[in-house]
Parts: sequence; C-alpha cells; structure tokens
Amino acid sequence: EPEDLESQMEVLREFRNGRVLRVAAADVGPGLSSEQIGGQLCVIAELIVQRCLQLATDALVSRYGHPDCGTTDTDSNDFAVIAYGKLGSLELGYTSDLDMIFLHGDCPAGGVTNGERSVPNETFFARLGQRRERHLALAQRMPVIAGQRRRIEHLQAIGIRRQPRSEEHTSEL
Repeated sequence: EPEDLESQMEVLREFRNGRVLRVAAADVGPGLSSEQIGGQLCVIAELIVQRCLQLATDALVSRYGHPDCGTTDTDSNDFAVIAYGKLGSLELGYTSDLDMIFLHGDCPAGGVTNGERSVPNETFFARLGQRRERHLALAQRMPVIAGQRRRIEHLQAIGIRRQPRSEEHTSEL
C-alpha cells in the first residue's frame, strides 16, 4: 500500500502543479479576474481534498469495514468536510490555508464498524480525518530528488490544529 499510495500522491502532485501553473499563467495575462483566479484555485483544492478523502476512506474500509450508523447504504460514510475561510468563500490565494472542519453522522452510541477488525465508529471517523490530513500533506511534497525528500513552499499551506472533544481529540484542518 505505501508504494501504491506514493504513486497516487505523485499523480495528485502533478495534477495540482499543472492546474496551478495554468491558473498562474492566466493570472499573469489578461485572462481571468482576481475572483476567477480564487475560484479556480478553490476548485483545484476541492478536487484534491475529495480524492484524499476517497483514498483515506478506501484504506480504512478495507481494514475495518464500514461504520454502522443505522443505514443500509455502505457507500455513504456519513462524513463531511466543511470549508470555511478563503476556501469556503471561494477566495483562495496561492498561499492561503485550507481551513476545514470534519463532521460525521449521528451514529448510535456504541456502534462499531462491520469488518473483521472492527473499531468503534468514533475511532473510524477520527482516523479518517487524520488519514485525510496525512494524504493532503503527502500531496504537497516534492518528488524524491537525489535520495532526499524536499518540501516545496506550500502553494496552499495546511494548517492543523488539535481541539479537544469529550474524551478523545479530533482534528480540524
């Protein structure tokens, strides 16, 4: 899985870099207004966030099964990413943070996933948020150059804060 994940992250990096370069070229020329530039950068960020969430969901479901939230629809993971700040207002800039919060459905207390290695639903959703954060961070890395991994200045920096919630901590991005 790590090699496969790395190749998928490389595809995401190439996608992001190519799309941001197109937007930047339009930004230099007379092609797009500042509102359109911000909107285009938001679309790129949303697509990357969606793909990272899908990769994280697939990995966790294959390991733990689907959370039992009282529905028969296993395609629905009852998990939402809500954007706010510059991303939520479609005003993203090249160096803007991606401000997001994670919400999960109201699963019955004591519910667990339906896989062979079941975990409590709350644990599944907390890990989903954490893994999505990790995937986003990986999608921002430069490829390996001369055996060393180097980070580029984030076109869109990821701000991570930990906030307490009852007994466990959840991530806010």
